[in-house]
Amino acid sequence: MGWFSQAIIFCLLVVIVLFSSLVLSEQQPAAFASPALFSLSVIGMWRWGWGCLHLVRAMFFRMVYFPSIRRRLDRIVAQRGPVPELSVLATTFHEHLWITRIVIRSLIREFSLVQNLSAAPRLVFVTGGDDDDANVLAEFGGASDELMAAAANGELTLPTFWPPTLTLLRGADGKRSAIAKGLKHLRQEGVHPEGVIVLMDGDTAPELGALKKVLPLFRESSRTGAVTTNERPVLQAPAWFTEWVKLRFGQRHLYMCSVGLSRRLLCLTGRLSAFRADLATDVTFIDQIENDSQRHWLFGEYRMFSGDDKSTWFWMSKNGYDLMYVPDAMVVTYEVISPKDSSITRGVANMKRWSGNMLRNAGRAAALGPRRLGIFTWLCTLDQQVSMWTVMIGPVAMLLACFAGRYDFVAAYAIWLIATRTIRATIGWVHGRRFSPVYVPLQLASEWCGAVVKMWVYFHPVKQTWLNRGNRTLDSSKSIRFPKIRAGLANYYFGYAIAGFVLAVGMYIGLVPILDELPLLQATENMTNQSMLGVTSVPASVTPQQADVVFWGAKMTTSDTFDSDP
Repeated sequence: MGWFSQAIIFCLLVVIVLFSSLVLSEQQPAAFASPALFSLSVIGMWRWGWGCLHLVRAMFFRMVYFPSIRRRLDRIVAQRGPVPELSVLATTFHEHLWITRIVIRSLIREFSLVQNLSAAPRLVFVTGGDDDDANVLAEFGGASDELMAAAANGELTLPTFWPPTLTLLRGADGKRSAIAKGLKHLRQEGVHPEGVIVLMDGDTAPELGALKKVLPLFRESSRTGAVTTNERPVLQAPAWFTEWVKLRFGQRHLYMCSVGLSRRLLCLTGRLSAFRADLATDVTFIDQIENDSQRHWLFGEYRMFSGDDKSTWFWMSKNGYDLMYVPDAMVVTYEVISPKDSSITRGVANMKRWSGNMLRNAGRAAALGPRRLGIFTWLCTLDQQVSMWTVMIGPVAMLLACFAGRYDFVAAYAIWLIATRTIRATIGWVHGRRFSPVYVPLQLASEWCGAVVKMWVYFHPVKQTWLNRGNRTLDSSKSIRFPKIRAGLANYYFGYAIAGFVLAVGMYIGLVPILDELPLLQATENMTNQSMLGVTSVPASVTPQQADVVFWGAKMTTSDTFDSDP
């Protein structure tokens, strides 16, 4: 997004702050000593305390913990030897030629930098059609020939085992089956048990030296089962979409660093992650990817469509392996949104996929318990399930305040949102080396949209969509009994939950005073019973302000008497 657009957004934020300050300046100080603001501040302190804990852990991981590991790796590799074997399994589905060219050339370059392997590197590409096959073959041959020519001219030194091998497989039935087909092929060919298999997408290219930084981590500990990397996006998309994805990747980096301090992760990114070869070719690991399913209280058991990164994570975590994050190994992910496609539709679909898969996996992840996951990672899985509600407390409270005419609350909340999201954007700059005023509204839209998507997915987990891989969808409810009845119940429960949530928030902050009106309701019922019995007294518990009630269409006060004969 250009500087002019960012300047406009910055000016709009300043105007909102000034206008809100003007509204607040007209309020009496006593207006701010309200139960509503106190209730919201309790939620805010909890959420910000949790966020600050993530920030501190992430900074310690980047500045102290991981650098200490990196300093030890040369000595560890010298003692135990390097990784003996490297295989890369990539999946592609009707990818753009220019992206395939970048990916293939970056992989060949990375292969040339990895020394001391006991066999030539293997590249297995599972493609979606003949056009993908032709593109991969052409680019692989061209890149290999260029390196051979450069080595012949003395410009570089190639590894002992060269060139790498290429295998093309066909897998047009979805990414899960494509990965499973590639892993079965590697298992059949045979892999070194201490080798490494990299699973990656066909739109992801490792930056210079990325694989060379990743591989030594598998020699650091025998408990290391998988490693994932830092990511940088390159997009051909509208400006707002580009800024939003960059914001998401910056937040991802922070949380990966934080959770990585526990030698655990919450996700093994499907764009590029590396696995120990004997684990990745285990039949149960392959089955977890190919046939992963979940059980829902309303729809029963259903298949997982996307979210293969959650499946690999679950298998590794269930079996107690360490999962490492490598902040200094960067990969570049490419994404293209055609001008004829809606960027908003793509953004919402991405939220459904990212947040939806996170929620689908969070329940079984939390069930693994703190002993297997570690206390902090386990608490993170609980937070994933709770945050969809806590994030929406503020917006719902301010809507209720607006309906109640408490515009001072709305103004205070607007200042709070801009101030806190500016702080979070600054934190993103520290980790992502970039700051943009547009991050403030994009953070709000992302948080609120993500929360609503999670709420929807909780009641409709069987509906899954993947727009950037051929616009494919899966509705697993069609394979169960009474799908329409279950779908209708899901809609009903979703609406009921939203209504109950709004009511609970209103009661929590005191803007929907149902509890305060209970004495009046009880008094009304008592007076009704007394009227039927011919009793004319009004209960003493009813105050004069509460005594105005509507009884059988007639307005009655404490001065009225009840006749026994209606």
